[in-house]
Amino acid sequence: MHSHDWQDETGRRKVRTTVLDRNAKAAKGHVQRRCNPSGPDRIRAGDITSLRTGEGWLFLATVIDLYSRRVIGWSIATPLRTKLVADALDMAVATRGNKTEKVIFQSDRGNA
Repeated sequence: MHSHDWQDETGRRKVRTTVLDRNAKAAKGHVQRRCNPSGPDRIRAGDITSLRTGEGWLFLATVIDLYSRRVIGWSIATPLRTKLVADALDMAVATRGNKTEKVIFQSDRGNA
């Protein structure tokens, strides 16, 4: 880093985006670490990533098909709201169709 005249930034506060409800009961996990489904549109996974920009925080929600590993839905927004995830799920449905009876959707609980 020194040879390129780069400097690190330290002392950044961690942005807390999720407040976990300790009284809420987690839904049963149906995936059980089976991340290699036998075909498309069997298991989808989602996550939210925070991106620091020069203008503040930007949030990206994605939905992927675990068979193809293809992003089939995404949404970007600020501030972080439920609509962000709903828009990513809507895009996934528009991309692959509404297969709600056949598809398992897996996401974490935001308590990493």
